[in-house]
Amino acid sequence: PPEWRMPPRDAPWVYDLRIRGMGRIDQNAIVAALKVEGIHARHAFKPMSQQEEYRHCKVYGNGNAAVASREIVYLPLDPGKVTKESARKAFEVIKQVVGTLWF
Repeated sequence: PPEWRMPPRDAPWVYDLRIRGMGRIDQNAIVAALKVEGIHARHAFKPMSQQEEYRHCKVYGNGNAAVASREIVYLPLDPGKVTKESARKAFEVIKQVVGTLWF
């Protein structure tokens, strides 16, 4: 769906999928379901404010990085091997998991 699309960027080795309102449990379910289907995926980045070395530092701003880290899943699909069918399969798995979690 259009609301899941990320802006284009120069990282052809990984696709970012952001689903607004998704939390860590939803991320775990999506990553696990994709793994069962043989599609490699992983959680998004860990914000600096949540990394051990920086936990003592004050967080500036409104916590956008923490929210984004819970709403993004990386799909490291090899661009040389990605087909419309493999991409479609990944998104069908994600839609199925999201549908069972949110509806």
